[in-house]
Amino acid sequence: MNFFLKYLLIGLMLINFAFDLHAQFNTGTDKAYKPNWRLVFSDEFDSLGLNPQKWSNRFPWGRWTHGLHYNTDGQNLMFNGTALTIKIDDDSLTEMIDKWDSLGNYIPYLKHFDYTSGMIYSKRNFKYGYFETKVKIPACKGLNAAFWLYGPNSCEIDVFEIQGSTPNNAQMTLHWKDLDSITNSRQSIYHSFSIDSNFSQKEYTFGLKWKYNELVWYIDNNEIVEDFYTRMTRSRHIPNVDMNAIFTCEVGTMDGPLDSTSVFPANYKIDYFRAYSDDTVPPPFITGQMPVSMSFFSSLAIVPNMLMVADFFHNYPAGFKVKVMSGADYILNGNIITPLHNYIDTLYVPVKVNDGIDDSPVFNLMVVVPDANFIMENEHNKNLILFPNPANNYLKIELKSTDEMINGIDVFDTKGVSYIHNWINIQKELEISHLLKGMYFIAITTNKGKRILKFVKQ
Repeated sequence: MNFFLKYLLIGLMLINFAFDLHAQFNTGTDKAYKPNWRLVFSDEFDSLGLNPQKWSNRFPWGRWTHGLHYNTDGQNLMFNGTALTIKIDDDSLTEMIDKWDSLGNYIPYLKHFDYTSGMIYSKRNFKYGYFETKVKIPACKGLNAAFWLYGPNSCEIDVFEIQGSTPNNAQMTLHWKDLDSITNSRQSIYHSFSIDSNFSQKEYTFGLKWKYNELVWYIDNNEIVEDFYTRMTRSRHIPNVDMNAIFTCEVGTMDGPLDSTSVFPANYKIDYFRAYSDDTVPPPFITGQMPVSMSFFSSLAIVPNMLMVADFFHNYPAGFKVKVMSGADYILNGNIITPLHNYIDTLYVPVKVNDGIDDSPVFNLMVVVPDANFIMENEHNKNLILFPNPANNYLKIELKSTDEMINGIDVFDTKGVSYIHNWINIQKELEISHLLKGMYFIAITTNKGKRILKFVKQ
């Protein structure tokens, strides 16, 4: 196989690898990116089981609180690699119920159930932020599908509750512990939002913005406009405690008893759950990179998977977006780079990441171009001599061609950090005594072009 075909095949392989990375990135964290918000917790439910580090499948106080159903230990949670589905079924079973009396004494007892359901309860709690999920609810009389936040002092925010008999109507409610002196109630007047179709026919996105002084509900990223009286009532009871995220589907509670139209099993599909914060914290920081290589015959998509990023909350991936900046030795199209020269074996691509609030400092991503290295060593640089190599105090640069002159010198380390720029004496010697031991790249610009060579500092 000749060299051209060999490197062409390498280039095609690297193109496929780059687009695979790009595709993997776009299936998850890119969709999670939300301007002006920092992603702090997410589950795309893309595995084949419940993540025990993130969720419990029961309440802290037991598997049953009220209703005609029992929340099983995972038997009613189904995963297909893209979503979680809570199955509600007419299974019959008898289970031990956790129960406490008014004095706090534990008095468990056996209880018979004609229906089973499932639920998830986040192990992490939250205080303020933006919370979002995409769901498809069951249209089945007697069911009540819900996504809610719950915390101490009976604080409860229902992002939505949708009854099976009215699947076109979403109720959004705030609950609190003590009676309101004006309304004589422990909950705000719930806001009911109706659509022409219903929430069981396709997936809808529900969101909640919770700040210390406001609560705002969203459906498909559209704000639910509330009247002044509702907002005024809620403003006196906005929770200021840590709260957990909960997904449930009850049987025989808010929607009343089942009837002949109730068909089982019924499914409550949850595509994802994401929680964001708008806290002011230090910007993200790029701590390193994955090895990156490409062919001169190809283009490369720069995506966050290539970078190791950290911020105050977590390590990547968590919704970061990459910003690629232009450079002299490649064409930039969005986040895709294409080398301009076949004699450059290493590209240094300046990039930044943005986590929705701040940009990171600039980082020079090093991209090795293997076939350019072959051409450089065998063709373009045959008239250039770099010695001694390894070197200690000085590096000698000699050009065999009398009509070629050196116009500039740049020295970089393997991370793309520049150490020397246009620093060479009349003897064409480069002083490197101040460099630390290790491998470096030297970019030599002449009146005939630019070449990059490697050398080792002893």
